[in-house]
Amino acid sequence: MKVILAQNQRSETFFHPCGLLNENLRAEWNCTINLKPGGDGDLSHTAYQLVQRILQEWQVEEFTVVITVKNPAQPSQRIEGSVQGEIFYQIFLGLDEQPLTMKLHVGLVSNAQWKKDLVTQEVPYLSEEPENQVAFKFSQDLPRCWWPTEGYKFTFEVTAELIFKLDLNQQLNEIDPVLIQMNRKFPEEASLSDFTLITANGTYIPCHKMFLQGCSNVFSLMIDEDEKKAEAERLNSFKLGPSSTREGVVAMLKYVYYRELKEPKANPKVALELLALAHEYQIQSLETVMKDILLEKPVEWWNESVEVLFDLLNYTLRLTKSGEGEGFEYLMGRALDILNL
Repeated sequence: MKVILAQNQRSETFFHPCGLLNENLRAEWNCTINLKPGGDGDLSHTAYQLVQRILQEWQVEEFTVVITVKNPAQPSQRIEGSVQGEIFYQIFLGLDEQPLTMKLHVGLVSNAQWKKDLVTQEVPYLSEEPENQVAFKFSQDLPRCWWPTEGYKFTFEVTAELIFKLDLNQQLNEIDPVLIQMNRKFPEEASLSDFTLITANGTYIPCHKMFLQGCSNVFSLMIDEDEKKAEAERLNSFKLGPSSTREGVVAMLKYVYYRELKEPKANPKVALELLALAHEYQIQSLETVMKDILLEKPVEWWNESVEVLFDLLNYTLRLTKSGEGEGFEYLMGRALDILNL
């Protein structure tokens, strides 16, 4: 997963002498953070929201880039530099200290608008020194001689992407492992159920009000309205939409009870149904997870399910046009990309 912190962002700065004998030249400038999704379908909506929330919490708007040119007047030159900012440590913590890297591109732009690529690297976060402002270090030999000049104003162009792996189940849906094991028993013991979900073809699936109310405001309101009736008039059941199946509803309940997602990760049809159920009944965490699962699945995953891929395209197109929900445009783009291969 990735997010873009800055894209083709230009800044003007000067080089100043540095080193024991002032033999090197150093430039430093601030880049304004302009957070964006990391491409067509590559970024999970969850990851984008997570980084955005951390930036807002710490009220950070900039990070710093430092470049030092070694032997600036020699045919053989070397650039050493860093990306700095305490916010990267907060992002690292927010990702539960998962591996974090930055893909960095620094280019030099002349007044005539030609560009020279100075740095293009993917560098790891320096987690061993969290109190240090230096978050990422890079170095690169220049294949051709470049003659930076002291006191001359240069224009730099920076693109910076943060790349990381996120355990969505852990990040979004942390439940104590002991509680998960306890919750697994509830679906198995149907005799203790106090509510029933009915699929489109009339299959009755027993469940428990407290779990439905805890995950969804829609279910909570329906159950509350039902309980206002006299006991003899209560339905204690609800008929789901016309596309609901037993397989999909059972998969939804497994997530609600103990956050299991084996079926949708293996079956595109179940994955799409789970996304639709989560959106319709406002199970927000499930909707977010399903968006990420569908975005990240490789092309090969869809080989035997082209019809489902068309269904996903039509579903997300409808929601995007109507303005319902957020993040469906990324799924629509991903579906189009795969279908156009």
